[in-house]
Amino acid sequence: MDTKELLARRLIAQALAPTDARPAPTTLAEAARYMVATQGQNYAGGLTGLAIRAGQDAAPTGKNTSELDAAMADYEVIRTWSQRGTLHFLHRDDLWVALLCGHRSVAGNIDRLATASGITTDEYHSIQQATFDACPQLTDRASLRSVTAHLPQSSAVTSHHLRRLGASGQIIQGPKAGQHDTFIQTKVALPQELEQAQQRNKDDATTELAQRYFSTRGPATIEDFCWWSSLPKGTSLKATEQLAADGKLLRTDIGNQPHYMAPWQADVTGKELTAARRLTFHLPPFDEYFIAYKNRDVLFAPGVDPLTVMTKNGISWPFTVAGGAITSRA
Repeated sequence: MDTKELLARRLIAQALAPTDARPAPTTLAEAARYMVATQGQNYAGGLTGLAIRAGQDAAPTGKNTSELDAAMADYEVIRTWSQRGTLHFLHRDDLWVALLCGHRSVAGNIDRLATASGITTDEYHSIQQATFDACPQLTDRASLRSVTAHLPQSSAVTSHHLRRLGASGQIIQGPKAGQHDTFIQTKVALPQELEQAQQRNKDDATTELAQRYFSTRGPATIEDFCWWSSLPKGTSLKATEQLAADGKLLRTDIGNQPHYMAPWQADVTGKELTAARRLTFHLPPFDEYFIAYKNRDVLFAPGVDPLTVMTKNGISWPFTVAGGAITSRA
């Protein structure tokens, strides 16, 4: 498989290019469910990425359409720190992803974190509990800062605790109140989904996540999956190789490196691959077509500097994809 085919198959896997080999999402909720977890550090950008995959006419914008907000309003689509310490959009049924992966990215010595905030370890835990207790209904960040208002780093401490609570599945974000993020206890917003997530077998969850990642991002490597999910390589490789042995994933070696993709990729026609390469997309910052892979060199057209899409300090820009390759900022 050459680079052109690899990129065409990724466009199709990511529901950017059409195929008769798999169902296509038609709503934001369906797109969120299909993509499993979509980076949402940029609120409007993440939802725009889902809208594009649902076949809706959308472009990167700082404004939120009523339909985008509606998907968040009833918690059909949620936003939380599910992976890499970064906000993602998930379908409500995939809350379990946050419980599986989230805690791996918020590690840190509590004593040291407390000292850096000018508080004791006991105060640290008390403030985190108070932050959680303040979210029995949708509450904005400004209101939550009252919990830490007595601290010199009030804003940073509040953000830190929200990230930890989200990564552990205890809170989620709701729709924005104007331009302000809102937060609510998961047990209030999604009691059934939380209970189911807590009961899931870890190995089964890892296997499902691997299957769905490679089905929606493949062809991709184990290293790509481990970077995206934050899961350890040993268990990820074991799950993925078993999926391939069971025929639930296809393995193909590209440049002597194993890549995995969905079995339905075998039914993608040459005509569909050609059609995918002829499409042009304008994708939002942090879009999954870029951010979902550890090795991104193959994504760029010759001569294009990757720093035009995301800087070394993590600032991302909208970008254009033509022929499957990233050609410029959008």
